[in-house]
Amino acid sequence: MTGDWSNPALRTQRQEAENKGVGFSMADILTLPAQQRRILTWMMRLQECTLAEVAEYLGEDDQTTRRELNLLVAEGFVEEINIAGLVRYRTQVARKRGSQLPEMIQQALTPGKPLSTIINPSGDFAIAPGSTFELCVTISNEGNQSALIDIFIDETSQPLRQWCVSPYERLALGRGQSSEVIFEIQVPLNTLPDSYNYMLVIDAQQHYPEDTPIQHQAKLQVLPFVQEAVRVSDPTFTLLPVTSSTAPALIPPGTALDVQVLVYNRSDRVDRFRLTCPDLARDWFTVIYPEGLPEVGLVRIMDGLELNPGDKGQIQLFLNPPLDTWAGIYSPTVRLYSTNNPDLVLLDTVYLQVAPVYLLDVELVTLVGKVKDQSGLFELQLRNRSNTTREIILRAKSADGDDTCTYSLTPDRVRLLPAGSASVSLLVQPKKKWWGRPFYGRTFTFIVELEDTQQYALINNRYQGTLVWEGRPWWHFLLVILGIVGLIGALIFLIWWLFFSPKPRPEIIEFSPASSSYSAVNGDVIRLNWQINNPKRLQLLRLQGVSPDGMVISGPLVYDFTNGIPSELKTFCQVQKLLVCKNVPTDARRVGDYVFELTLTPKGRRVTPVSLKTNTIRIDPFPIPKIDELMATQPLPIYDEASAETADNKTSEEDKTASAENTPPSPNTPPNQNTPPNQKATPPKKNDRILLNWKISNPEQIRALKLISRDPEGVVNVPEKTYDFTQGFPQELIEFCDVNDEGLICQNVPTNARLPGTYIFELKVIPRQGESE
Repeated sequence: MTGDWSNPALRTQRQEAENKGVGFSMADILTLPAQQRRILTWMMRLQECTLAEVAEYLGEDDQTTRRELNLLVAEGFVEEINIAGLVRYRTQVARKRGSQLPEMIQQALTPGKPLSTIINPSGDFAIAPGSTFELCVTISNEGNQSALIDIFIDETSQPLRQWCVSPYERLALGRGQSSEVIFEIQVPLNTLPDSYNYMLVIDAQQHYPEDTPIQHQAKLQVLPFVQEAVRVSDPTFTLLPVTSSTAPALIPPGTALDVQVLVYNRSDRVDRFRLTCPDLARDWFTVIYPEGLPEVGLVRIMDGLELNPGDKGQIQLFLNPPLDTWAGIYSPTVRLYSTNNPDLVLLDTVYLQVAPVYLLDVELVTLVGKVKDQSGLFELQLRNRSNTTREIILRAKSADGDDTCTYSLTPDRVRLLPAGSASVSLLVQPKKKWWGRPFYGRTFTFIVELEDTQQYALINNRYQGTLVWEGRPWWHFLLVILGIVGLIGALIFLIWWLFFSPKPRPEIIEFSPASSSYSAVNGDVIRLNWQINNPKRLQLLRLQGVSPDGMVISGPLVYDFTNGIPSELKTFCQVQKLLVCKNVPTDARRVGDYVFELTLTPKGRRVTPVSLKTNTIRIDPFPIPKIDELMATQPLPIYDEASAETADNKTSEEDKTASAENTPPSPNTPPNQNTPPNQKATPPKKNDRILLNWKISNPEQIRALKLISRDPEGVVNVPEKTYDFTQGFPQELIEFCDVNDEGLICQNVPTNARLPGTYIFELKVIPRQGESE
């Protein structure tokens, strides 16, 4: 049983906890039977588990395990969830503490915090004596510097700090690094069952003094250590009737369960036995011991059962849950104390089920039943006089089947704990506005239907109410007559306005290009913006582009607005008070100057179209590659004839602008006047051909380069050479050319001019678009 239901104070506390959505505390585990306590202790280490996993852990079959889990689900310790058709279970224990932890973790993980921490387990934890508890702390350094971080269990956390193998750890984390620290806490075997508070401190005073220390408080719940007695001389006892979790004893509310406790003293000494139920409130049970041997002149009140060695006795135990006990299965523990052996633990469990009672009082109270212009107000008062939790869904509707009022229930779903109450507000508002108020009044009859989500019985599930809508005062008749007169006048005005008044025409408020510049390099298409008022009066829109000399070079594009915005413009246009169109594409793609004209044709007969023109819009042509520089590498080269012959008549080059001359050296050439007498003149640098330098702008538009040389008479003395840029940069120019912000710069490009003579080089650029230079 969930022992806190037996204690009114604890039961009230749990009801408040459930209403706040914080769940049960760890102390509730101690009130459970051994098998259920074992299941919860194991499930607390997991987030979710299946029926097969729990059965494998217990070593029981699925049917037995399901019965235990169903009891835990009914008592609220375990939650059953369905994920993709698979039923899974997760514990709700320690949520009272855990409800505060997400806030702490969220603060630790808030953007801007240099340290983020994840602590597992993050809440309270239950453990048996002799077990080991591992506290895992993961720390991430999200700051802008490396840090030394101290993680330790505070000195005030005794005796848990003494149980920890290493209560102090230090980490060195760089930026963006994370690490994990595990504190191993060994709970001694002789630890008394209790809740032990501890505080975990994360400190980085040297590097993050403003954001640390970070403190985390939790509890370690040490469960009672129960050891089964195996000595043959120990006393035993038996409970009658025999009950189990699957076959509990059923008792109506307010009645008592008579349990016979048969005690057998198997020791060789006279012993005195006392019976109690440690997890029940004192008003839940009554213990009656048999009278002892009569003694003359003495009247004794028996507070125990005395048995000689080998004798058997009987103790009467009455389990009488209070009248307001909730329906459900309870499993109180019965403990027998031996005077001779006070440390001996003799335990057994009684399973009893308090039968459910379904009684719900409902009253419909009229707060505002007669209305003029406001809503009617009613209140439905519900009182749960049963011992089960009731969840009621409420619906309100007209009893006559019409749809003349709106009904608003606040809330429309209530959950009532045993002995709980709730009030539901009902607003009834006639759908007709003030002008639809009847002259002689009207009555609305409605019903409120109740539905129990668990299909529990309801004495009455339909409650009827009445709202009276009072009639109008007499002077409203005068308003009606005036309204009729005004309606006739308005009708006359409407006829004039529809058939005789001048119709507003659509007007072009703005008509301009979407961009100030367009370029053929980017494949731009001229896009236009316009704004037109009175768009509902627009029938046709015509868009046409002409050249400056009046030749049509774009369009015309005609859009029909008879049925609203045409599909071609829905992406670009919006209609509110104005028809606003932005970035409307045209078919103007070619290079040139355009003047666009927008013509509006209004709806109706004998109407004059409205038109407006843009300024000249230009699509800039592709940039033509231009030769900025063409010259030879050396101005007046002089070649040695002998060296030229040995070099197979190869020549060097000279260029000023675009011409170069190869001449043999003259025997009368004077030596260098600056050469010292004792030093020979340095021979000039020898080249076997003319080398050229050139610079070309806009190299990305080059399709090919053609290089040719002629003599002064125009005769070709070096054949034409073509460098093809269509497949990328020519292989023969990679060594000599470079492309930068200034353009294509080529230096020392070799030519086939090797023989002596005068060469006039001509470099021709063939662009990808346009005419060559």
